[in-house]
Amino acid sequence: MALLFSIFLFIITVIVIIYPLYFQKITKHISEETISSSFNEQDSLLSAITELEEEFQLGRLSDADYQHLKLHFQKRYLHAKQIAESENP
Repeated sequence: MALLFSIFLFIITVIVIIYPLYFQKITKHISEETISSSFNEQDSLLSAITELEEEFQLGRLSDADYQHLKLHFQKRYLHAKQIAESENP
């Protein structure tokens, strides 16, 4: 009797575990990162400028390197902002 109960319990356990794996509908999730990719580029450029300023204040960058990189990131940021504004009037 105990053997029969153990087999029955094993079968029920297997069914409970396997059912969601094979019989549930698979849904596709879209992350917010793919939706707002234009904002991600702008945000990453702003954070790069912030990190650049921190590195300069800590003395890890020379004044010439700091000015060159800051100007580069600012130009890229303004370009990305213009593109985003032209896509979404």
